[in-house]
Amino acid sequence: MKSRVFGGLKVSRSKSSSISCSSSTSPWLMLPPVSKDNNKLDMVYQFYSLGEDKVLSVPKRPTPLPSSSSSEEEEDDGPNNDAKIVGSSHGWLALFHEHNCDLFLYNPLTGRHFKLPPIRTLPHIPDPNLKRGRGCLTSVVVSSSSCDNEWRAVITYGPEQRLAFCCPAQAPTPTEWTPLGDNYQHESIAYSTRRNLFFSAPRHKDHLEAWNLSSSSSTTMTQLPVSADPDNYPLAARSRLELDLKVLCEDYRFLVVAEQSDELFHVRRFVLPCMGPDGTLVDEVWYNGSFPEDRTPYKTVGFDVHKYDPHTGSLKYMDRTLDGLAFFIGPNDGFALQAADYPGLKPDSIYYTDTRCPPEWDDKPYGGHDVGIFSYRDETFWPCYYSCDMSKAMKIVPAPKWFTPTMQPNLVQLDLDFHLS
Repeated sequence: MKSRVFGGLKVSRSKSSSISCSSSTSPWLMLPPVSKDNNKLDMVYQFYSLGEDKVLSVPKRPTPLPSSSSSEEEEDDGPNNDAKIVGSSHGWLALFHEHNCDLFLYNPLTGRHFKLPPIRTLPHIPDPNLKRGRGCLTSVVVSSSSCDNEWRAVITYGPEQRLAFCCPAQAPTPTEWTPLGDNYQHESIAYSTRRNLFFSAPRHKDHLEAWNLSSSSSTTMTQLPVSADPDNYPLAARSRLELDLKVLCEDYRFLVVAEQSDELFHVRRFVLPCMGPDGTLVDEVWYNGSFPEDRTPYKTVGFDVHKYDPHTGSLKYMDRTLDGLAFFIGPNDGFALQAADYPGLKPDSIYYTDTRCPPEWDDKPYGGHDVGIFSYRDETFWPCYYSCDMSKAMKIVPAPKWFTPTMQPNLVQLDLDFHLS
């Protein structure tokens, strides 16, 4: 596997390579950034391209592309290299400064950035969290890659995972977040471009939520009732062994939007809390008289997928098929692509990254490592850049995230100088 390092944003015919960001560009897996020659000021973002099976390296802060609107970007220094990556959505990274709670949207391919309203203006965030910059943000989802006045950003924030939104392109700069509703513990957010709706899944509720944020002054929420067959929800199992295993797991819910087919899916991910280095279940094992729960890696062992029927409110179980789709889930918004239309993608598969994002100061040896590809058809696991071998599991900071490469509206290709490393 070769790694290409891209330099300045300038056209060069003699020594150039093109990144083409068309509608059929396969997603990238964002790897931890690196610093050249241990110089923290010289940061390089790294991405594993599923379509090309190679690592692409993009230096931080290339020269921004010209903009047709002078009021879109705030005149500031932008996010610095100490900012934490807290989200990825529609080609934008969400970068958060823990020391002052500043939040930015940043396109690593173009260098464009938008400063979002200060997190401190939001309710329900305890002062200790604000002082340390921890526990403030869970996820950041935007409505598109474009930067027009219809652009919206939604976050889950605070220890209760509440919802709020803003208009990033509001001139001259967005001033505040608008809290959404009274519900909390929102496990997942996904956006549908066709319906112009943000979907959310509040925990312990018998409904989903559909938010129309077209008007910043008059938002509307529609409750989507949910019903399911008790034979396959909340647990679906083809054997007693599979059922017993899922009962031992922690489970996480995701909403996934398939734009091409205009469908909404409900995904439940099962994570076994403790796995041995040989990939077997660690249950009643004792080391030196104590069970090392924080010293044994956790691992995803399965998924259940249901398709939501908006007419009946029912969740239809998808039995060994995803209709040829490839799902992408993690700490980003969930989305699905028709695998046949994108190079390198496996049909009826779930591409997943770790939702546990350990901070650098956490001394636990694991976290961020639960990354892979799950064949929903035959229930097998495939590696995705990182090994699936549990004996090689280690902490990855920041945790990998899915990134959908985009340049700018009406711009589909950019030539960049490169050299092979």
